[in-house]
Amino acid sequence: MRKNRFITICVLAAFACSALMSMGIPKEISSKYPESIYPSVIEDIESGAEIISVYICYRDRVLERAEAFRENYKSSLIEQGYDEETADVMTEEYYEKNWSVVNDAFYDSRNKEIIEHLGLDETFVKTLYHVPRIEAELSVEQILKASELEYVYMIQTTDYVVEPPTELPEIPTFNGFMPGDANMDSNVNLADAVAIMQYLSNPYRFPLLVPDYADVTGNRDGVTLLDALHIQRQLLGLN
Repeated sequence: MRKNRFITICVLAAFACSALMSMGIPKEISSKYPESIYPSVIEDIESGAEIISVYICYRDRVLERAEAFRENYKSSLIEQGYDEETADVMTEEYYEKNWSVVNDAFYDSRNKEIIEHLGLDETFVKTLYHVPRIEAELSVEQILKASELEYVYMIQTTDYVVEPPTELPEIPTFNGFMPGDANMDSNVNLADAVAIMQYLSNPYRFPLLVPDYADVTGNRDGVTLLDALHIQRQLLGLN
């Protein structure tokens, strides 16, 4: 029995070494780096690269967070006197309408935390909503610093290349009124075009507080898809 175990361990060890060698990273080199730094990144580091394009993946506990979101809201309804069955229905409706916003807020917060930890200019970092990952060009020191974060589990190479930010045309305002600010967050961006399209698809679920802010085409025909298109063209400098 012991002999069989010994043979099995030897075979597994040989396989592991073979796998490391097949990736071009000798075992003694790979062991110098945290497990979250993947072989392709180690290769670039060992080849002397000073700046490496990588993506950083982090754990987000999305299921636990979603469950806590539901439970907290349901508890607040029961405290207000709703029975459990009604609270369940209201909770699911609230969850479907608001969860994506809460989840994206978590990613936004985590992304900023990583960006600040690494001392990056967020203008040159690609962040992804609905995905716990950021992309950036990092120095070796920054890569090692990112690997220190307990929630980071993968640092892998990518073809992401930093491009200088494009200056968007200024959108005029008058009397404190900002045409196109459909979601009333004091900015005009793609989120406003999305808010308009959501409103048109289901105005009861996605109401606009001040519809006049969304009616930007100038023909005063109410809020239409043309307004969403107008905002997108304005942001691209095509109007």
